[in-house]
Amino acid sequence: MNSLDQSYSMTLVFLSYFISAMASYTALDLGARLHYAKGRGRVFWLCAGTVSMGLGIWAMHFVAMLALHLPIAVEYDNLIVFFSIVLAVLSSALTLWIVSEQSMSKTRVVTGSVVIGTGIAGMHYTGMAAMMMNAVILYDWLWFTLSIFVAILFSMVALILTFQLRSVDPVEGLWRKIFVGLLMGASITGMHYTGMYATTFVAHEHMAIAVIPYDDSGLIATMIGIVSVLILVVTLASVYVDKQFAGKTLRVLESDQRYKSLFEHNYDGVIFYSIDGTQSVMNPAAMRLTKEQSLPLEKLKTMCISTDAELISTHFTNAVQGEACNCDITLTTSEGCQLHLNMTHTPVFVDQQITGVFMIVRDITNKKEYEAKINYLAFHDSLTGLPNRRFVEQQLDQVIMEAQKTDQQVYVLFLDLDHFKLVNDSLGHDFGDLLLQEASLRLQDCVGKKGTVYRLGGDEFMVILTDVMEREVSSMANEINQTIEQAFFIHGHELYITTSIGISRYPEDGQDRSVLMRNADAAMYAAKDKGKNSFHLYVPNLEQAVNDKMNIQNELNRALARQEFL
Repeated sequence: MNSLDQSYSMTLVFLSYFISAMASYTALDLGARLHYAKGRGRVFWLCAGTVSMGLGIWAMHFVAMLALHLPIAVEYDNLIVFFSIVLAVLSSALTLWIVSEQSMSKTRVVTGSVVIGTGIAGMHYTGMAAMMMNAVILYDWLWFTLSIFVAILFSMVALILTFQLRSVDPVEGLWRKIFVGLLMGASITGMHYTGMYATTFVAHEHMAIAVIPYDDSGLIATMIGIVSVLILVVTLASVYVDKQFAGKTLRVLESDQRYKSLFEHNYDGVIFYSIDGTQSVMNPAAMRLTKEQSLPLEKLKTMCISTDAELISTHFTNAVQGEACNCDITLTTSEGCQLHLNMTHTPVFVDQQITGVFMIVRDITNKKEYEAKINYLAFHDSLTGLPNRRFVEQQLDQVIMEAQKTDQQVYVLFLDLDHFKLVNDSLGHDFGDLLLQEASLRLQDCVGKKGTVYRLGGDEFMVILTDVMEREVSSMANEINQTIEQAFFIHGHELYITTSIGISRYPEDGQDRSVLMRNADAAMYAAKDKGKNSFHLYVPNLEQAVNDKMNIQNELNRALARQEFL
């Protein structure tokens, strides 16, 4: 047996390793790209990565084959070479398909590694079979088996690392990918040269061995290497460019999805209007709120009262000019439901140009009703529902101001229920409360629309009358006396009370609220002194008489305290 001497061109050996490392890095990068690609983009990157990675691995093998120098002429069978390329591409396709899946089980790793490893080994030994020369190839089966094991082991490591690195941040994971690419390149190259170590070339008998004067394998290898590197560089460049565009597209899509989520799932109603207000887009909350599927600006204004419609027009115009505005309006739906809404007009800017207006609508009906209820409780008596002392003080000030402008008279009637304390003490507060409620209803019937009845507290009431004659006031006071003295029937009890009424006038008896109320109170006590169940008009000396009576009572109390009586 005449074994042929083998030698290697170290330049081509290093070139084969460089191509292998580039192919490995490309596989890592494309594995990450495939993880995020969808639909046609996924198919495109799978095909592009398969071709680039497969050609890269095959080019490494071919350059490494050309790095081998034999003392005989060597040619290659093109059909077998093509078949070796197919094996390399198929192995690469399987690798990228496995790492592009969402999860990777141990079974998938082992199965994929065996299939891919044998595919790469098959590509190597198919390429060896393509050599045409006056020699035969013998294999050391131990090293032959070891080379296949190395290929499978390399495939397993490649699958795991590619799967782990696909979700690594592009900037932070760059050096990790380069390091892993160099490591994987060394594994692929190691598999090849392990297979070559298992190979022995034996010349045919009686063949003369001579040094070949000219060998163009270096030139061919260089051309293959340049083409392979160009393929890999173009692939990586396209990946980089696509990442930049994909990043921008992803940011745009994320922004669009955030906007869509904010618009469609907003608790408040959101309506987008075009500049002229003719086109509108409503989110589900706005549709539920307004009971409308489309709501142009003009239609919206018809659902509001005239003042609110003008307010909407003004704020919409301000928003078109770039100024955000907020207001409260009342809207009536097509079903007749009245809503209180807080409305915010916000300009929509696209490329520094206002392209429309967002109208954000919040339902504040419950809030308004709650505020109205609180306001009602603050200014109304909880027992009778009549306006209370706080309300009457504000109202009387306003009535006096209006009377000053129109030169009218204002009458203030103070009422106190006679004998109410007796009923309250004998039958209890529950009967007293019911009696107050019945008495307030009778007072309202007597006053009607001519004035307003107020409850000051306890058994004291007050009536304000405007734009009436004095005889009408006296007639109303007399009617009140007659109405209250009628029997009250409460829970089987027949109750009798009367009322004493004091009357003061603006402007004769006072120029402000406090004076009018004090003088009406003095006139009411004068009516009690007259025997109750009557009314009394205030007179100037009445306040003095009241003061004298109060002074006499104070002096008597002081004398009793000092034991000055004999």
